[in-house]
Amino acid sequence: MSRNPLLFGDALSAEERVLGYEKGFPIGSKRIKRGYIARKRRTKIRLFTSSFRGAHSRLTRTITQQKIKAFVSAQRDRDRKKRDFRGLWISRIKAGIGENPKKIDYSYHNLMYNLYKRQLLLNRKIVAQIAILMANCLFMIADEII
Repeated sequence: MSRNPLLFGDALSAEERVLGYEKGFPIGSKRIKRGYIARKRRTKIRLFTSSFRGAHSRLTRTITQQKIKAFVSAQRDRDRKKRDFRGLWISRIKAGIGENPKKIDYSYHNLMYNLYKRQLLLNRKIVAQIAILMANCLFMIADEII
């Protein structure tokens, strides 16, 4: 068994020179190129973060971090939006009840409790729209259920 001349620094034989083993591999062998899958994945992530500023839209590692952060923020803020709208509807109902022409003492709590007790299918969103657009209708409802 002969020693590999490339590993031990030995001189190459004429046959090895003909085959092109000077640099450690045959001259006729082709260069192996990477596939397109990773590039396709990175391009897809870049399209998502293309509107971000600075390195957040240019560097691959930073892009992936910002994408994760964006998804976390989106999930958190979807839940937050539900809370904010519920608070808005409650404040609109309270404002609508406070402007009653008959000066009868209504409260938000009693109104919502009586709506629930009578099994009327009016949620806070609908009651808030009634309070804004048709305040008289809200007081008619309140008079009927109280």
